[in-house]
Amino acid sequence: MFPDDPKVTQSLELIQGDWQDVGIKTNINIMTWDEYTAANEAGEVQIFAWPSAAGWGLLSAPSVWAPVEGVQWAMAGMNIGQYYQTGGAEGVAAREGSMLAQLQEVYSRAAAATNAEDRNAALLEAYRIHVEQGPITIGTIGQHPSPVIVSNDFHNVPEVGLVASWDLGYPGTADPEQFYIDQP
Repeated sequence: MFPDDPKVTQSLELIQGDWQDVGIKTNINIMTWDEYTAANEAGEVQIFAWPSAAGWGLLSAPSVWAPVEGVQWAMAGMNIGQYYQTGGAEGVAAREGSMLAQLQEVYSRAAAATNAEDRNAALLEAYRIHVEQGPITIGTIGQHPSPVIVSNDFHNVPEVGLVASWDLGYPGTADPEQFYIDQP
């Protein structure tokens, strides 16, 4: 995975050593995107590394916690997400009653909710399913520091925070309505 990013390979090697120290046999198989996509479509991927951060939104990037899209990073694989996304016209159905089927149902409720209370209740149910029946996702490290260069005349920019996440539009996460330029 990610053959063009040595940081991912190095991270996987550290994880491999830790897992093997506790008795989990771990093989690293670096693939090109085409190889990975073909293996994923064939249902041959059992576990994969995906560099990401906690900035993913539960409803703006649902495939990281529920198999609802036929994309490479979909939790549980492309085929189960594709089945949900196409209403059963393509892909493979999640086993009835399985954790994956439950997460699809919870996502449906959260996405259809017309008020925050119902949406939040559904999302809390998703967390409960992950905690009680998972883990499906194993977080290993947090987001690496991302320096932001700011002019000395530009003020009220946060010193720390989430920048450049995939789905939370930066600089919106930094409250740009509070920025100002001090002009002499």
